[in-house]
Amino acid sequence: MNRLLRGLLLSCTLVATGALAQLPQASTELIAPEASTAAPEAPPAATVALPTPPTSAPERCQQRQYHAYDLMSQAAGARRAGDWNKAVELLEAARKAFYQAAADCPASRQTLEVIGQAEQAGRELIDARTRLNHATRCQPLLDRGLDLDLEAATRRAGDHAPADIETVLAEAESTWSQAVQACQAPYRERAQRNLEATRRLRATNADQLAGGPACESSWRAATGIATAAREVWQRKRWSEAALLYDKAGMAWESVVERCSGTRRDQARQARASAEVDAHNAAYCAAPWDLATQASEALRTSTSPPTSQERQALSMEAERHWRRTASGCRGNPQQIALANANTLLMERGTPLPDAPAPAAPTALADASALTDASADDPIARFTSVSGAAPEPATAAEAPVPVAALTAPAPVRAPAERASPPPVAAPAETTPSVPPAPADEAPRSVEIVAGDTRYTGDFQVDPTHGRVTGKGLVEWSNGERYVGTILDGRREGAGKFWWNNGQFYDGNWVADQPEGKGALDFSGGDRYEGDMVAGLPEGEGTLRFTSGDRYTGQFRQGQFEGRGLFTWRDGKRYEGNWQAGRKHGRGVVTEPDGTAHTMDFRDGEQLSVAQ
Repeated sequence: MNRLLRGLLLSCTLVATGALAQLPQASTELIAPEASTAAPEAPPAATVALPTPPTSAPERCQQRQYHAYDLMSQAAGARRAGDWNKAVELLEAARKAFYQAAADCPASRQTLEVIGQAEQAGRELIDARTRLNHATRCQPLLDRGLDLDLEAATRRAGDHAPADIETVLAEAESTWSQAVQACQAPYRERAQRNLEATRRLRATNADQLAGGPACESSWRAATGIATAAREVWQRKRWSEAALLYDKAGMAWESVVERCSGTRRDQARQARASAEVDAHNAAYCAAPWDLATQASEALRTSTSPPTSQERQALSMEAERHWRRTASGCRGNPQQIALANANTLLMERGTPLPDAPAPAAPTALADASALTDASADDPIARFTSVSGAAPEPATAAEAPVPVAALTAPAPVRAPAERASPPPVAAPAETTPSVPPAPADEAPRSVEIVAGDTRYTGDFQVDPTHGRVTGKGLVEWSNGERYVGTILDGRREGAGKFWWNNGQFYDGNWVADQPEGKGALDFSGGDRYEGDMVAGLPEGEGTLRFTSGDRYTGQFRQGQFEGRGLFTWRDGKRYEGNWQAGRKHGRGVVTEPDGTAHTMDFRDGEQLSVAQ
């Protein structure tokens, strides 16, 4: 009886073991304790010795697939926790399990699906390995490199000896080199940029090391004097600032003599800047304060924009800025001129620097030809006295050219009603008869007020306007040679101002328009398109300094595309707006080195990549 019971118990155990083998691994772990509880009286040795019945290929495929999914789930948890070592280990096992399952899958479609799951596990494994490498090798090197860069910058700012700085820079270069080898994109590119920057700093520091103690001592002295000059400037002690900047220039000259390489180049630039600052402290700073006060008075004025009081304040402020510009150098000169030109454009009328020539009266008033009165035959074309801007220096942006331009001509008085022309008797010959068609034009001389016409001119008896070609002279010394149509300059003509300015070109409705050339009293010359008396379109402006601008103009200023060439060979070709570099352009050094840069209102923003 006991043998029969034991046989039945053994059969039940074998059946249970075979059923468990068909379940997923996780389910087997949950059911196994119940199986052992169901047969508490079975000997442990007999249970261990029982062999596991073999499973079929489809069953093994399903079991291993479930096991791989479980490994992927555990790997996801490790990734979220940042445990990349464990994530790599679990993903390697999951990929292996998927490939083993694919080998047991009977259907080709199911096999392809499992292989796709294995490839997905492989992609996640690559990402996990990359992150593991970054966390264990790359990130520590990046952190160390940044710490060394900060230490080097601190030592440079603290004027440490070049030898001390070299120690830190050498270690930083080594660290960034290791980071380039250890890191993956995008961290590798960041490490490469830092490596190149560190190498440039080492090259600069090597120049300082090569200069020796004499170079270092001169550099410290020049830096100290320049700092003191800036502090005095901020306190508006102009004479003292001029003296200190002058001494700073001499100190930088000593650096040029004692140092080499990059430091020598930096010292040369600092010397030139100190010379400009010394000049501005002596001749520009005090007038600048006065001009600023005049502009502030205009800004705070409560008078209407068209009132005489506000117009007078605007003219006074413009005069101050132009006087300031004449005493300044470099960037302050450009700002002063720009301020003056802005006031001119806002006001719309030029400064009365020179008395305007009296408009000629109607020719009928000076002759017996007619009683008709007329418009002003020659409306005056004038410009701001001394309008030619100061030439830009080789290190500065060119000056806006609004000051070059001629303002709108003075409006002629309104035409009065003219009485009917007086009929001349048939037997009476007019004083100035028109030239017969078969005769050569005759030269006549007509005087009207302080204006004299000499040439082939005729007077319209209806309204008294002059038409013809010849010389027109005013009592203030200004003169015009060219064509006159109905009392206005029209066609080709030349005009000389009494301040030395000269225009030769086309005229339309008494204003320069079309092609022409404008010579300024200061020696600068503009050749190109004119519109309503202003340079507009394509043209070239040559400065007496040797600088030159060729390109587009708008209302007398650089606007659009243009090329500015300094006398030392440096060039800027790109976009302009309101007389300043604005947008993207290419700066070419005298040695041919070119850089693409971005500008806004004349200020450099960045070097374009």
